[in-house]
Amino acid sequence: RRFNIENFEDLFFSKIMNKETDYFKLFFDLAIIPNHPFGADWLKRKLCKMSQVDLDYHWTMGVNNLLKYKSRQLEILIDWIPTVPSDFLKDEQRRLAGIALSLLLSTTVVRERNKITRAITTLFDKSKSEFSSVLKGMKGYKDVYVYQRLIAISSGLTMRSVDRFEIECISN
Repeated sequence: RRFNIENFEDLFFSKIMNKETDYFKLFFDLAIIPNHPFGADWLKRKLCKMSQVDLDYHWTMGVNNLLKYKSRQLEILIDWIPTVPSDFLKDEQRRLAGIALSLLLSTTVVRERNKITRAITTLFDKSKSEFSSVLKGMKGYKDVYVYQRLIAISSGLTMRSVDRFEIECISN
């Protein structure tokens, strides 16, 4: 049989949606690698095609399980990535981390959602104008809670800025 990337892509996505923990973890290992075919942009596009009900059942429940069991991949993304010196991450890696973290905002665990909100805010605190690329990247995502948090992060970053350019980038 010939290898077909679409078949593999569908298989990988179905494993994530079936809440198979190893595939969830693998996704978060790949999420911030620029140009990776199974990175944050890929998963966001796939999740955008789902109804809110399916998104809640398949994605949110899987995220809640990973957060509950303190997955190493999520700890790296939530706790470590935002503390990395700003010159260590490339702009594209920061954007992808912002997208991956934004997808986690769908969790129903308020304490974790607050932690993720802080992580995104910290990640973009020294490069506020770059946050606009995350907002654009999340366009079309159907989860209202995610949008509420992204608006709150936008407001927080805007209020922390004295640079007109940064404020305009975020507000646009």
